[in-house]
Amino acid sequence: MGRTHRVPRGAAVTEGDVTCYAIPKREPLIAEHEAFRDLVLGHSQRTATLHDGLHAVLVANAALHASHTGTTTAVPTPEQLHHP
Repeated sequence: MGRTHRVPRGAAVTEGDVTCYAIPKREPLIAEHEAFRDLVLGHSQRTATLHDGLHAVLVANAALHASHTGTTTAVPTPEQLHHP
């Protein structure tokens, strides 16, 4: 349940009680990978395609490359990986 407290004068809300709710903020890339993991393990009712999995791997690979090089790294689409 939320926590109710009196807001001090001069704050964004000038009078009355305010109820604050703790809403966890998850890192989006971690949430994406955990959701895909849960799908693969059968712990979710959603479905994932191979395309979804490939995209998750491409994003992670681009993030690793960017962290190692200190540069911006484009995430290729799965279609760009097809070589004739």
